[in-house]
Amino acid sequence: SEFDPADAAQLAEEAREVRDRTWGDLGIEGAEAAKVKELMLRLGCSSASGLPERQPSSRWTKGRKPTAASSANAAGAEVADTDFVTAWRFLRAKRWSLRAAEEAIRSAASRQDSMQEFDPALLRSCKQLTKHWRGQGFAGTDVDGDPVLWERPGLLDWQGFSMLDEDLLFCCEMLCLQRMNMELDRRTVEEQRPVHRIGVVVDLEGLSMSFARSQNLSLFRRLVDLSSALQPESLKWVLLVNPPRKFMAVWKLILPYFGPGTQQKFRIAGAHETQAV
Repeated sequence: SEFDPADAAQLAEEAREVRDRTWGDLGIEGAEAAKVKELMLRLGCSSASGLPERQPSSRWTKGRKPTAASSANAAGAEVADTDFVTAWRFLRAKRWSLRAAEEAIRSAASRQDSMQEFDPALLRSCKQLTKHWRGQGFAGTDVDGDPVLWERPGLLDWQGFSMLDEDLLFCCEMLCLQRMNMELDRRTVEEQRPVHRIGVVVDLEGLSMSFARSQNLSLFRRLVDLSSALQPESLKWVLLVNPPRKFMAVWKLILPYFGPGTQQKFRIAGAHETQAV
């Protein structure tokens, strides 16, 4: 479906309220909870967890896009809208460093706000490309009820990928992340619990080893960095199935693109294991 910023903003506000009310369900307590609240105070956040009352976001008001005057404060408004669970995720990603987590949240808000500066023609192209770029929507849930995304990189035209403009790729990735956020918000509201992590099945069937060209890997690494900066600690597990021959040699080059904690979430199931898992 088309991404409607006004609908997304309303849904995000409702999801924030749920996360601020139910974060205790995640087992966050004691020193961890205190540090999250300290981070939120540093960001000027509001919360249902004993912090000052949340103020409405100025980025999308009454379904209208912000004016030039309000755009200058958009990133600041987004930072102030950070909910308890999101602040916790950034702290975990930054090994509980308040300074690093605060900088990461402010940087992520600024990068999200930069979407408004993209050329309208570029955005139109991105919206078309996102239909083919990666998995759209979730394909069921895992045993804990968390959503699962299914990816088929073997269906991607890697030769065409290498010829695409970098701005187009990064715009496309950010749109995909926006849509994923909207789906997580929707499930959070529907299930009345913090739905903030996803499992990913990557079906490697048909993947040509031509994808491992140095230019492709360089772009892939930057896309990984972008996703990690905007959505830290949102990856629950990754299962790679049907790996082609010689894939392991390439995988040894790709794995270091991810942090040590994320690397532990990967599992590769060989052809003889795929049916079993």
